[in-house]
Amino acid sequence: AATRAAPPAAATAAAPTSARPMVELRIDSVPPGADIYRATDGTRVGRTPWNSRLPAGRGEVAFVLKRAGYREARLSLDASRDGQAKAVLTRAAAPRAGASPAELNVHDGVINPLGPALP
Repeated sequence: AATRAAPPAAATAAAPTSARPMVELRIDSVPPGADIYRATDGTRVGRTPWNSRLPAGRGEVAFVLKRAGYREARLSLDASRDGQAKAVLTRAAAPRAGASPAELNVHDGVINPLGPALP
């Protein structure tokens, strides 16, 4: 009985793969140079101006922008389509006269490593 040889690898059809759609997200700030963090886990993803191509998803992707001397800004982009957003950062208020070093070193419950040394 004759045996059949397997077809060459090039002749074998590959299973079709469906590429996941990608979206382009862009974030800018005034002033530029703000660090961008994913709000869900605090991971730093870049600095403004920033753009990235990511797999499309559902819902929104939330970000927090931080820059020394400015208040945090929060923004969200639709994860299912291309999008862009711009945050206008506002200067942080100057410390009040007579504030203790501990007051100057804590903002929203987070210790500022660049603030004055604690007593």
